[in-house]
Amino acid sequence: MDFGKAFSFAFQDEEWLKKLAIIGLVALIPFVGWFVLYGWGMQIALKVIRHEPEPLQLPRLEFGNQLSLGFKAFLVQLVYGIPMFILMLPIMIVGIIGESSSMNPDTLGIIMGIAGCLCGGLAFLYALVMSFMLPMALGRFL
Repeated sequence: MDFGKAFSFAFQDEEWLKKLAIIGLVALIPFVGWFVLYGWGMQIALKVIRHEPEPLQLPRLEFGNQLSLGFKAFLVQLVYGIPMFILMLPIMIVGIIGESSSMNPDTLGIIMGIAGCLCGGLAFLYALVMSFMLPMALGRFL
């Protein structure tokens, strides 16, 4: 595997400056531009998955297609992130209950520390697993 190619392939395209400038300007559009940029990146990943011949060309801007692809890829990530939210939920609930019931700050700190260690530790383990699952899920999606 040539790791240097990950940084140099874009410059093999004859129109690399124009394509990167256009997608850079589109990325400045709040929210919508981010999804387009994400979809554009997913198109590059799809070219790599399909083993397209060298030199790998940067995709042209196709606003609607890339917006749709980026939003769908975001939804895939969101679904895989739901367990992380569920694991962190008890910490938030303990904090809210402790503050609303005017619990002793020392006791609340101890309970929050225990909940943080347990739930945070599980969330960390899930994050490690997710770091391997998510690229495979996105590759399967593509």
